[in-house]
Amino acid sequence: MDAKKKKQYLAVAPQSAADVSGVPAVALVHNLVLSQFEAYVSGLLAGYVRYSMRGAEMWLLHVHVANVGAVNDVPQKLIRLVLDDAGRRRIAVNPYCLEVRAFMRENPSYLQLVPQKWRGRFRLPDAVGSQATTVPGRRNHTRVLAGS
Repeated sequence: MDAKKKKQYLAVAPQSAADVSGVPAVALVHNLVLSQFEAYVSGLLAGYVRYSMRGAEMWLLHVHVANVGAVNDVPQKLIRLVLDDAGRRRIAVNPYCLEVRAFMRENPSYLQLVPQKWRGRFRLPDAVGSQATTVPGRRNHTRVLAGS
């Protein structure tokens, strides 16, 4: 990234204030230069969702969240921001990231963003209230997160 673009990007990094309870607020930013949505807590980068655009499809590749102490809903806020943005822009979503898929299973209103033909590939339900589809010949991989 050249110095001019970096300076422009850094100029828009938000400074978050604490809310009434004393818990730092989370500021969410769409960083077009790095193709990621970012969360800032107290002005510091706390996490991001990296994506790649393929035509009219957004491939959600990776969610990374640092340990932010008192703020523990950063991943959910980030994923919700990304999916709301995709819905607003009427872009199809391919959730390659396991955390995004888990969020979509827990919030089935976002399933409509994934093309019907790809839901089996991502082991997502065909419709709200149905069971996840499976792909023949593939094993079900489950990742256990620390603290779960």
